[in-house]
Amino acid sequence: RARRATSPDAAPQEPPEPGANAFNIMYAEATEGIIDLNEGRCRDAAARFRLALAASGKTGAGRADGNGYAALLHAVAVYEANDLRQAAHLLHLHLPMARDVGLLDHLIQGHVMLSRIAFEDGELDEAYDLLGELEHLGHRRALPRAAASARLERARALMNRGQSEAAREQVAL
Repeated sequence: RARRATSPDAAPQEPPEPGANAFNIMYAEATEGIIDLNEGRCRDAAARFRLALAASGKTGAGRADGNGYAALLHAVAVYEANDLRQAAHLLHLHLPMARDVGLLDHLIQGHVMLSRIAFEDGELDEAYDLLGELEHLGHRRALPRAAASARLERARALMNRGQSEAAREQVAL
């Protein structure tokens, strides 16, 4: 192996910040979980997201002071496993943090999943309200992808209800 030469002028290395290792572990596990989820390995993804949550010393399941980044990803895996009640619980708990911090992908996914759960439960007003909130946030914060995602999801829901003309209007905006 080649060894790096250190000069006497080189700055001494700073010790890592407290918690930096926990963040790195959380982020690495969450990233691996995203890959697992994209490749259809939902159980592996859920396990990775649980490891990411554990890295921060919080479970994230019962309180909002946990790791919101990993908790929302875990909600995706739980949703994909069709545990809609647990997914909704995690989303209601951690989506406000994603909204406040500005995690765009989490914001979009969270609103879309909650909206789909509401549609599944027959709560049409709540489902459309969630999409309206996402679209409003998109316009207010100049996040065109968030606003467009809300319109696309609204169009999908309308198509599922046989309202193709109304769906066409959503994507034409």
